[in-house]
Amino acid sequence: MSDKPRIDDTPQDDARRLGFSALVLALLPYVAAAGACVVGMFVGLSRDFVPVLGWAIVGASALGLVGSFLGVVALVRGGGASGAVAALLGVVFALLELGVWLFIENFSFQRGRALRRRGKVQLPAATRTSAWDDATIQGPTVDPTIAAPLAEVWRAMAATETASIASFASYANQLLAIGAPSALIEGAHHDALDEIRHARLCYAVAAAIDGQPLGAAAFPPAAYPLDRPPTLARVALECVRESCVLEGASALAARALAERAADASLREVLGAIAEDEARHAEHGWDALAWLAPQLDAGAWAALEREVARLGRQVPKAPVDHDEWTHLGVAGPTLWGDAVRASVDAARARLDAMRPLRRAA
Repeated sequence: MSDKPRIDDTPQDDARRLGFSALVLALLPYVAAAGACVVGMFVGLSRDFVPVLGWAIVGASALGLVGSFLGVVALVRGGGASGAVAALLGVVFALLELGVWLFIENFSFQRGRALRRRGKVQLPAATRTSAWDDATIQGPTVDPTIAAPLAEVWRAMAATETASIASFASYANQLLAIGAPSALIEGAHHDALDEIRHARLCYAVAAAIDGQPLGAAAFPPAAYPLDRPPTLARVALECVRESCVLEGASALAARALAERAADASLREVLGAIAEDEARHAEHGWDALAWLAPQLDAGAWAALEREVARLGRQVPKAPVDHDEWTHLGVAGPTLWGDAVRASVDAARARLDAMRPLRRAA
């Protein structure tokens, strides 16, 4: 390359070079997204990796916006198509990247069987009502400085239990739709009744903590139709994720919390939830045992991939610290341990059930 100054360059040449540089910057968010997808395939979105991914996305998005600005400057100076493309792509890709990051960062924690519509977990809001009262719960005595946030966490857990009512009702109907034995359908309905009791217990603990008689508000997503018709493979995948792994993890977490609870009423609540959730997980395995001979190798591989994914991408805990385990709230350490233990158990059981799958 010559060291001589480009004395024959025109302003349009400079503008085109600026436009090209702007285009490179504008494409960085796209490159970052593609790179994150590749990395995520190998390491998953673990709790330690998510902040790194977030900073990478924010940084790339900022550079993309810079590229968009420079693209506008190049376009005004006559830089041609590259400036126009940079101006457009820089904004579009940056907004998309930030949107993805906000979704990841604010994704609701889940415990047990979740109600999903279009892939997003649905939860009811809280409202002042006596419809979810359970006067038998005394609740723990807590420091007044943490009463309000602690009660909100218990209501958030109550919301997940309430959503599970709708999820089990939908699951029972899906089992009916695919011709499952009546015992499996009956078990799903019994599990839904358990979740009603769990929701009442959690709302009652919250009310005992802060004195606010709140319960579940109207919850329209409970009646929304399924995104897609149920099939054997889809029901099996949902069963493995929601029942076998996450209900199993909920049982392990509740049992550990019951052992650490400083209050007798909390030990009773958590002990009952642990027993029920363990039974729900077993119902999931019963359903999978019926489904297995009807699943081909591809469907079975999808189950194994989903279990592996849950081991890498542990759903959020109710809180981001481990200071309230004695108050019945699982932090990231306890919840992560419970999920990973449930995943390990699920892997072993899937391996043992592999001979049951349908021959190719």
